[in-house]
Amino acid sequence: MTFTTNTAQTSTVTNTGTVALSAHSYSVTISKPKGRAPTFNIYRCSVAWVASTCPGGTATQIGGTLSANSTTILTSATALAPGASIYLEVQPSGVRRATTVTIIPQVTSPSQLRAPVRSNQ
Repeated sequence: MTFTTNTAQTSTVTNTGTVALSAHSYSVTISKPKGRAPTFNIYRCSVAWVASTCPGGTATQIGGTLSANSTTILTSATALAPGASIYLEVQPSGVRRATTVTIIPQVTSPSQLRAPVRSNQ
């Protein structure tokens, strides 16, 4: 996402796999613009955003306020079932020059959930 104004932008993360994810995380990298650096907040919603509003519920902030010229790992405590989606909104503050925010979902094997194996032995 590239921000040139203080207008929020949204992104959708979908679990296209067959295993539920219990502690998925996001690597968030923010470029450093020339001049005064802006800050960003990321919010999660369980349904798609409508006009910067999380309909039918309250948005949950993921991590704290993020600064430009940084890379931060944010972990979501909400499980993401197969086929389910999480809707993210990045809210900028103080944008005066083009600033890029890159969000890359990450999964590590300990955070995958599988149903327990049952045996008659």
